Amino acid sequence: MAGETVQLLHEHYRDTCSIAQDIRGSRDRYFYLILASLVPVLFNVYSPADYARLLSEFLAKRLDLSRAPDLGFVRSLLWFVLFGLTVRYCQSVLLLERQYAYLHALEKQLARDLGEVFGREGRAYLANYPVFLNWAHHLYSLVFPVVLLVVVTVALLRGLPGWPPWPGVVYFDLVVGVALWMFVGLYLRARYAGHAKRQAAHVVDLTLAGPRPAPPGKEVATEAILPSALEPPNTYKAPVGQEADVAPRFP
Repeated sequence: MAGETVQLLHEHYRDTCSIAQDIRGSRDRYFYLILASLVPVLFNVYSPADYARLLSEFLAKRLDLSRAPDLGFVRSLLWFVLFGLTVRYCQSVLLLERQYAYLHALEKQLARDLGEVFGREGRAYLANYPVFLNWAHHLYSLVFPVVLLVVVTVALLRGLPGWPPWPGVVYFDLVVGVALWMFVGLYLRARYAGHAKRQAAHVVDLTLAGPRPAPPGKEVATEAILPSALEPPNTYKAPVGQEADVAPRFP
């Protein structure tokens, strides 16, 4: 039974590593897509006249239009796309942090049976952590969102056409900008206000607490090795006697 338990935990650990790798790839894709979306935004801030002229010529030629489209609508569409990409980027960063905390907990559990050498994603990776990797981590998770908010704020203020009343697209842009501030602010709070660190410590403490004691004379159940509190959200519980896939899925 002990061997089967270790094998089950190892398979679950391997699946969780694959999920974390997929989330990391999604985070990087959203990062580069946001950078690409910021190029026209910065161009519009730096030179609004040239931006309007080039964009009008490009759209008129590509869409075979007799006259240039409303650039206010195009700008609002760009803000909406940027908002969606930013939300997904923040989600992927936070979800990746949760997956790593869960991986570290699984490694500690497996190290009890396989030895301290089992710690690739946790103890071995964090030992003598290079300064460059630490800087790159904060670049992804802190500096980039803050710079994004600064660019969004400057672009919105530069795009206001004088005093109200404004066209409807301007109010839409302002709503999107405020929503961006709210979502990024909530992300930074979750990432750096201690919530993520307390959650990771809670997961590890639950794992180190060990399996729940079995009643006298009864065999310890396999699922007791990992407490139910360690199960990530959106888990699927298979019927008794069937293998359960408890790995979380990236939305």
